Amino acid sequence: MWKAYMYTKEQSICNKPDDEYILQVTKPLSVKLQEKAQDLHRAVRSVTDCVAVLQQFRDGTIFDEIFAWATDINGGDIGMPRRAGRQRHRANVPADNAVDYYKRSCFLPFIDTCLSQLAE
Repeated sequence: MWKAYMYTKEQSICNKPDDEYILQVTKPLSVKLQEKAQDLHRAVRSVTDCVAVLQQFRDGTIFDEIFAWATDINGGDIGMPRRAGRQRHRANVPADNAVDYYKRSCFLPFIDTCLSQLAE
């Protein structure tokens, strides 16, 4: 799966729970798809169910829970990186606060990548 090469401390803390939530959904699907006696209809239904759950993650408020957990682990407030007028080596998404920044720069691209890989 896609992961950026380098993270700040805050980004790595915010991405760890992302991975755990996503893998709770995709690992059982992976195990099911590797079974010897796999029915095509069951396989398609399993992928469809997984996509539906990931879409709920994307549209819902689960990132707020993830960010609160990451804030607790970090021992307090998680800051937002400085924005620059011209940025080439890291995400430079417009955001008013750290929650929106990490949701737009880390969580949503990760979910979108998972969804696009399942759609292939």
